[in-house]
Amino acid sequence: MPNRGSTKFSLLVDLAKRVPILRIAEQSLAKIKRVGRCHVAICPFHEDHTPSLTFYEDTNSFYCFGCAKGGDVIRFVEMLHHCGFKDAIARLTGHSYGA
Repeated sequence: MPNRGSTKFSLLVDLAKRVPILRIAEQSLAKIKRVGRCHVAICPFHEDHTPSLTFYEDTNSFYCFGCAKGGDVIRFVEMLHHCGFKDAIARLTGHSYGA
């Protein structure tokens, strides 16, 4: 018999991964500039003076060429809000899941 809690969490993870990373970035960062197919901003994860944080809409991901941090929208929320995986999922979906 499948674990319904696990299935629900998997659905929430899938839903969270579909949240546009650029929307989260625009809500959280001061200035984002379009450069070609990407968007760039000052990186909040290290002392940055020129935009080195790059957002890729086509893969819904980010990478900083200054501090080499990157990942998907879930990882971006984890790092931005200093929270764990489940908290990031809750922030992105508006649904909490367990403790």
